[in-house]
Amino acid sequence: MRSNIHLSIHALSVGLIAAMVIYVCSLFSWQAWVVFFAWANFFLHGSNLKKSFKLLIALITGIFLALAATYCINYLSNHVIVNSPKVYPVMMVVFVLASLIIFLEYFRSWKELIPAIFLGTVLYFATDTNNSDLAYQLVLPLLFGLISGLLTIFVRTKLDAVLK
Repeated sequence: MRSNIHLSIHALSVGLIAAMVIYVCSLFSWQAWVVFFAWANFFLHGSNLKKSFKLLIALITGIFLALAATYCINYLSNHVIVNSPKVYPVMMVVFVLASLIIFLEYFRSWKELIPAIFLGTVLYFATDTNNSDLAYQLVLPLLFGLISGLLTIFVRTKLDAVLK
């Protein structure tokens, strides 16, 4: 019975934190799903702060690689492969980018981060953010998601101590 009460209180505290995330996102005009994405990834990485920061670095790396890819696609479309369907420069750049990311397997410390780098590229394209507010619309919400994960662990630890 006691564990059911603990679980219920924990569930309500997570719901409250999630509601606060929505409120903060509305204040800053952030897309809430980016924050929840980072929050979930915090738990996917075992609630480990060091791994979570490595994940954050990998996501940011992916975001900036996608930004560079966008510039390359535009350059190729306007200066190299002119008067052809845009799919050709996109194919070329995606081929190079995906290959380069997989080449990171040569570096043992980066091998586990390759999926997160790909996810960072997806985040960039999925949010359709303006390049001038990239840090504000992506990096800060990702960091806030990580903080939300830490807050969840902190609250659960304190609640468990109180409920004993």
